[in-house]
Amino acid sequence: MPDEATTSYFAVVDQLIEGNQWLKHHVNYIPQHGWSVDVFGHSASLPYILSTAGITDTVILRSHYAWKAFLAKIQSFDFYWEQPFDSPRMFCHMAPSDLYSFKHTCGPDPFACLKYDFRQVFGEMSESTADTVTDQNVELKANQLLGQYGRYASLFNHSVLLVPLGDDFRYNVYSEWEQQYRNYKKLFDFINGKKDWNTRIRFGTVGDYFEEVHQRLKNVSSNAVLSLTGDFLPYGDVYANSRPSYWTGFYTTRPFYKKLARELEHWLRTAEILYSLAKTNIKESEESIFLKDYSSLVSARQNFGLFQHHDAITGTSRRHVMEDYGRRLHSGITNAMSVASHMTQILLMKRLYEGNTWTSQVYPDVYRTLWNEPTKKMSVIMADAGRKITFFNPLTTTRTEAVRLKVRTTHIQILDSRGKVVPSQINPIWRERFAISHTAFELVFVVTLKPLSFSTYTLENVLSTDTNDLTKSVVSLFLKDDSNASVKNSAFKFEEPNDREINLESPHFRVKFSPSGVLKEIYMKDTGISKSVEIDFRAYIPWVYRSGAYLFQPDFPDPLSFGNLTNHFPFLCLVRGPIVSEFHMIYQNFFKLTVHLYHFDSSSSGLQIDVSADLSRLNRDVELVMRINSNIKNNGVFYTDSNGLQMLKRKYVNSLPVQGNYYPATSSMYIEDEEIRLNLLVPHSHGVTSPLPGTMEVMIDRKTREDDGRGMSEGVEDNQMVSRTFWLVPESVDKEYIQTSSLSSRAQILSLCAQYPIITFFTDNGEALVIHPELSLFPEPWPSDVHLVNLRTLPMADNYTLPSNDSLMVIHEKFGTCKAESFIDKLIKGKSGALFSTAKVEKIEKTSLTGTISYTQDSISASTSKLQTYKITFR
Repeated sequence: MPDEATTSYFAVVDQLIEGNQWLKHHVNYIPQHGWSVDVFGHSASLPYILSTAGITDTVILRSHYAWKAFLAKIQSFDFYWEQPFDSPRMFCHMAPSDLYSFKHTCGPDPFACLKYDFRQVFGEMSESTADTVTDQNVELKANQLLGQYGRYASLFNHSVLLVPLGDDFRYNVYSEWEQQYRNYKKLFDFINGKKDWNTRIRFGTVGDYFEEVHQRLKNVSSNAVLSLTGDFLPYGDVYANSRPSYWTGFYTTRPFYKKLARELEHWLRTAEILYSLAKTNIKESEESIFLKDYSSLVSARQNFGLFQHHDAITGTSRRHVMEDYGRRLHSGITNAMSVASHMTQILLMKRLYEGNTWTSQVYPDVYRTLWNEPTKKMSVIMADAGRKITFFNPLTTTRTEAVRLKVRTTHIQILDSRGKVVPSQINPIWRERFAISHTAFELVFVVTLKPLSFSTYTLENVLSTDTNDLTKSVVSLFLKDDSNASVKNSAFKFEEPNDREINLESPHFRVKFSPSGVLKEIYMKDTGISKSVEIDFRAYIPWVYRSGAYLFQPDFPDPLSFGNLTNHFPFLCLVRGPIVSEFHMIYQNFFKLTVHLYHFDSSSSGLQIDVSADLSRLNRDVELVMRINSNIKNNGVFYTDSNGLQMLKRKYVNSLPVQGNYYPATSSMYIEDEEIRLNLLVPHSHGVTSPLPGTMEVMIDRKTREDDGRGMSEGVEDNQMVSRTFWLVPESVDKEYIQTSSLSSRAQILSLCAQYPIITFFTDNGEALVIHPELSLFPEPWPSDVHLVNLRTLPMADNYTLPSNDSLMVIHEKFGTCKAESFIDKLIKGKSGALFSTAKVEKIEKTSLTGTISYTQDSISASTSKLQTYKITFR
């Protein structure tokens, strides 16, 4: 079962499709019921995702102990789980027990329940105190068991009880099946034979339970069943030490792996889309690589799906297990990159190979030599005739963005796909100990890409001229540690810093920094509103044995200032150029902050904030947080995303500790008042809160050397350098255009651009063979509120290991009060052939989310679901 707090909805949907397609093909079974009893709190988006896959009922278990007490009091552990938007509601059973094991599921007394775990394996240690059921003790044991069952049954408004019989690592020996079945069968037969006990008990499935409950509820008013909207986060328990413990640490634990999973998501989605749209262009000589690439896709899907497990993406497995996950993620990324490169070559380039020999000519500009190393950029090696670079936009809307290449010379000119010179900027690349590289530079320029399109640019060598020098950045060194050597390099212009405040401008903002490089104020040009905004870093000190991989519990409620973590002054540097200006703040190779402000007309309306941290270099346990402080009057209210699918309102409760006010954010959070909304877009799962008025707090990384007693049996000490990119997006609050509990269209598009960045491909000795300098896979842009989640090739009906001509197209679309029909449905009713530019469509049919249930034409016109799926047959 996937985690529900830290996963993206793309990941959950992809895992669900992988599993449901396998079940449909191999055993001809379509799931109708959900089972999620070991995840650490439950998301609002998961029941919706399950409902779109045809699942009608679900079982959950772990929720905050206060929720359990509330639902017990009103006898409503079975309820309808609804969404704030139009969608089918999910019938949900929350198990009343704390855990799902034998020890807890028979009733509220765990010592009584241990008498009914009949597993006896020679030489095995066990908590069980069970005796074999005999004719002599059956009445006593049946009476005691029924007493426990009755206590749990009293917590429901009907007379049906579901009692799981199992635990982790159970039924792994045949003898246990016999022991559990024989003893329980004897108890059941005795109870059923006692007519005056008014009980009928039998073995059954989750489906049997829901069928019986729905039958009973037919005679009950629909208002008698509770309806709930929202989520069950954070999860808190009291079953250890009788002390409230909040499972909010895993939202952030081991960010390296969380980032690695998002990289795989990005590359897998790109590879899936390109594979589906390239398969109609495959030549006979390319069939072998095409089939091999499908195997690579399947492997990447499975590694990606495996990592969504609730002890994987959460970072809550032991170190050697996490390392195995890391290798699998790295393998998936490598496979997906290879598929994307091959499909790009097939779509864009002239065939060089003869017969069945495949020659790879395209490769990405990023690589990772080992799974546990950060992603690195390849250097562009310039030939005499220049070098062609191809960019791919994996989104369905046009985008204009700055791209960055690593080059070995400053004397470069860029031409777009039509031969027009593109303005550029040369930035320094910093080596360790803050020295500027003499042999590598960063080339920055702006590209505009149509939806789902390729565009090939050319890099040319040019002679050194005064005009060329104008593209070089201006570097100001504000402060550096006295132990470091000079960083000046003759390739750049240097200026002495002054004591005045620094103002930088973009088309959207004027941003003010203090003389020491600290962000102080943002002025919004469109409204004339100015807000105080400051970035601050602090650290909680974890409470030993109570804060660990799962739990977050600081020793003191107020975090330490960042200066208490290091004895060194930071290295501060301002780099200014015509395209982007950047502030760098570096602390002795364990921490780096860079704030980017873009100056070109179509630039994103936000500040890009890059934060890199390596807590392994600190000799103490810390939980590092970033605070965005402002004078926004949010009154403790903040909003976080739910798996990237919707936004939920949160309220900081002062009577609870800070750890009880933490929530997961997988893509975004924001605070607002009557004038301003301040969005913070995050790259992957982080724990977040708003502990003070106008403040957004984000957990960056955690180092806790002691175990927190929740099952991992070790601390988290395998920290490493992780770089993550945030976007700070201020917006004026216009109630007509900005909906409460929803990202604005502008922020949503920027979030997608951050999650699925432009992909850069290099060509290998094939510059003259690019026959499509520009290629758009869509005939026109899609609306900004429609997102292509995936276009996933399905296996053949008679051979699951081979690709078919069918693909599942999953769409995410926002619906408002004036929108009654989906964009794709409307497009299909026109002419399906207009859906793609390069691929011909034979048939389109609407299906359930996982493609296992086909819908009729009537259901198409009536559907306004956020997530929609279409089965597309290409010809």
